Amino acid sequence: SGTYMDIGLSSNNPWGGWIQTHNGNVNDNNSEVLLLQPVRGKVGIGTNNPSKKLDVNGSIHSATTLDVAGIATFDSLINANSGIAVDTDKFTVADATGNTDIAGTLDVVGVSTFDNLINANLGIAVDTDKFTVADGSGNIHSAGTLDVANITTLDSIIHANGGIAVDTDKFTVADATGNTHTAGTLDV
Repeated sequence: SGTYMDIGLSSNNPWGGWIQTHNGNVNDNNSEVLLLQPVRGKVGIGTNNPSKKLDVNGSIHSATTLDVAGIATFDSLINANSGIAVDTDKFTVADATGNTDIAGTLDVVGVSTFDNLINANLGIAVDTDKFTVADGSGNIHSAGTLDVANITTLDSIIHANGGIAVDTDKFTVADATGNTHTAGTLDV
């Protein structure tokens, strides 16, 4: 067919060896596909015992896009100095700020720990009918009991349309009348 392969050493910087296939026309600069281990083989770079079709023991550099058609599995840290984008309009992590944008729902199966402020510009909803923080007003709605383990300091008015009860039998403020009942001593 006239197809041939050249193997050689470079006499110019950068020094190194090369492999080049040709289509048989010495005046044509078109090259043919170079196949490595095309039948049931594995190729190792920096390893004598490759475990995958291509097994590289060291860093891989791509000046452009790395295209992965299947699932990419990472056993270690992903270092993405230019940020991360998944379907670009669905999930992004900004390079400079580290801010994460999620266009859909973020499902968390385990416990989430936040060491800093949660900025939820569209409000927060937990089981939507149980706990919500409204976007515009910041009002909090809790369908169940709100337990506070420590002292709570309030800098504004408490609106309690259903009345107030502290240990229910010790201090109550009735909803309809506003009558106050104290079972113990009221220090003023």
